[in-house]
Amino acid sequence: MTDIISSMPHRIFKIAVVAIVYYFAARLGLLMELGNTNASPVWPPSGIAFSTLVLFGIDLWPGIMLGAFIVNVVVFHLNSTMSLPVIVLSSAGICIGNTLEAVFGYYLIKKFNCDHILGQTRDFALFFVVALVICLVSSIIGPLMLCLTKIIHWYEYFPVWFTWWTGDVSGIVIVAPALFAWWRPKRKKWNLQTIIVVVLLFVVLGIYLQAVFGNWLPLWPNKTKIFLIFFIITLCVFSMSQRQLSIVSIVVSSFSIISTIHLTGPFIGASMNDSLLSLQVFLCVISITMMFLSTTLNERREKEDELKEANLTLELKVTERTLTLQKQQEELKAANRQLVEKTRELEYVNKESRSFAHAVSHDLREPLRTIASYLQLIEERYKNKLDSDANIFIDFAVDGAKRMNVLIDDMLTYSRIEHSQSPFSDVDLNDVLEIVKNNLHTSIQESNARIIVDSSLPVIIADHSQMVQLLQNIIDNGLKYKNAETPEIHIKVAKLEDFWQFSITDNGIGIAKDYYERIFVIFQRLHTREQYEGTGIGLAICKRIIEKHGGKIWVESIEGKGSTFYFTIKDS
Repeated sequence: MTDIISSMPHRIFKIAVVAIVYYFAARLGLLMELGNTNASPVWPPSGIAFSTLVLFGIDLWPGIMLGAFIVNVVVFHLNSTMSLPVIVLSSAGICIGNTLEAVFGYYLIKKFNCDHILGQTRDFALFFVVALVICLVSSIIGPLMLCLTKIIHWYEYFPVWFTWWTGDVSGIVIVAPALFAWWRPKRKKWNLQTIIVVVLLFVVLGIYLQAVFGNWLPLWPNKTKIFLIFFIITLCVFSMSQRQLSIVSIVVSSFSIISTIHLTGPFIGASMNDSLLSLQVFLCVISITMMFLSTTLNERREKEDELKEANLTLELKVTERTLTLQKQQEELKAANRQLVEKTRELEYVNKESRSFAHAVSHDLREPLRTIASYLQLIEERYKNKLDSDANIFIDFAVDGAKRMNVLIDDMLTYSRIEHSQSPFSDVDLNDVLEIVKNNLHTSIQESNARIIVDSSLPVIIADHSQMVQLLQNIIDNGLKYKNAETPEIHIKVAKLEDFWQFSITDNGIGIAKDYYERIFVIFQRLHTREQYEGTGIGLAICKRIIEKHGGKIWVESIEGKGSTFYFTIKDS
């Protein structure tokens, strides 16, 4: 509430200014009124009222109403055509029409979002249509009030209406663009060339106005001289800003109106009203043409500027992207160099690893064999000559040497598989199985085990020796981890899409579910050496072999009822 009260004086001041400006503009327009009707073929206040609400807001409408009411009362009174009550009633109706015209125009402009009347062709075209429509409001209400108050007869309604409507339209299309251009200018830098061009154009325009309206060309028909204006306004449109064009429009309008009033120029008709009506149609066409062309050119220039800016932005983005790509390429090259270095380091490590395996195979196993041989010799010569503790110690040492030898063999096997680069070839798994049976002949005979193959095994692309190692380790596990029942090992194979899936099932002790993953880790054992022999490397070797062949291996088991080992190998 406090803000509203504090802003009231400022608003009242603006309303008063609008009313004063409207009053004097109306007095100027009424100098050319039709009879004593307050209807003028030239009505600048309509453009002032419309522009005021569009530029400063709808809150200033009381200023329009007040100015229109006062000017009509004053002019009617000066004409002494009617009594004071009739003057007040007529003036009230006319001022309401004038105010509604501006308010209606404001809401139409806002409804159609015409925020760039002099900046976009679409908005300017809508502005012109709005001007034609809203002027019907005042031109209908005003003459109607004159007829109702008997200032004019009903048969005079349509001539007065047309004069009223034409005057309002010309007032809006000539005055409003000028006010828009000066209130919301797009400033243009001035230089000497621009100043010279503008001055010359105004000189040419002055000569033209004198030639047409001052009768400088008496031999040239008046009706044809007016068309020369289109050549001049075309030059003006392409050389001037909208501010300067608005001055051209006002100069042409003022000069031609004054000349017509003084009965010179090509628009002289049967009466002054007819002459001014013809002139106003001409001026509306000139004003609309100039501003429409100027708006179109400005819009085109803005689009070109936006396009140039977009192109510049695109070029900057392309440059930035190019620099980014170059940076990424440099980073990629650096990464490739690091990768080559790491590859070399890895090759060196692999070479060292193979050298280590070779050293283990030759250098470590040789003293181990010596130790084992001498321990066996001690056992043979002195077993019954030493006490029982010594015999136990010798047995432990011999057993440890043997297990160490087996462990070294398994480690070398794992290392050979890890670093093997032998090319794959056709491998008949039936032949592989026969080799495995031969290798495990003793274990199979001792346990009376049965190895059952449901169907013939396929020929696959693989490493022959690794396939022998794979089947031998899995079958050996089935023979080793047996229960009281006679061992039975079932081998099955199935073709699934582009790979073979094998399953090897035994009826041994089984594996707890918690250890399904653990058994494939190197050196992982689920039982003590006293219960079952082994190094804990066998299934880790199997897993590495399957991975080298692009497959996977897993186990499913029921404790006490046996296990099934599954593995896949690609068909080709």
